[in-house]
Amino acid sequence: EYRRERWQRIIIEAAKQSGRVVLPEIEAPISLEAFLAGDYEGLKLMLWEEEKEVKLKEILRQQKESREVLVLAGPEGGFSLEEVKKAEEKGFRTVSLGPRMLRAESVSIVVLGILQYEWGDL
Repeated sequence: EYRRERWQRIIIEAAKQSGRVVLPEIEAPISLEAFLAGDYEGLKLMLWEEEKEVKLKEILRQQKESREVLVLAGPEGGFSLEEVKKAEEKGFRTVSLGPRMLRAESVSIVVLGILQYEWGDL
């Protein structure tokens, strides 16, 4: 709970700095299994280092209907094949950010940058 409160304070400060009106929501950490049990709208993507064919930017450029996206990024060391299969069963598409591995704390910043570049201001 302390970490979540800290993250929320960071979000508020970052929003003030960037002039953002809508604040991102921080939920309590849950297991992947509990997360996948949820019902989510829009485009569902899973960043997977083993994905060699499908690039995030290609999927975003093809997406015309909705600008809602849920991006699932893994822990350090990545997702197991079993976790990927479970996510795919729930409608997630695996995508790649390219050949380089990113740190877990950096990937969200990179993904948000790509989303904003491809779709404009969110």
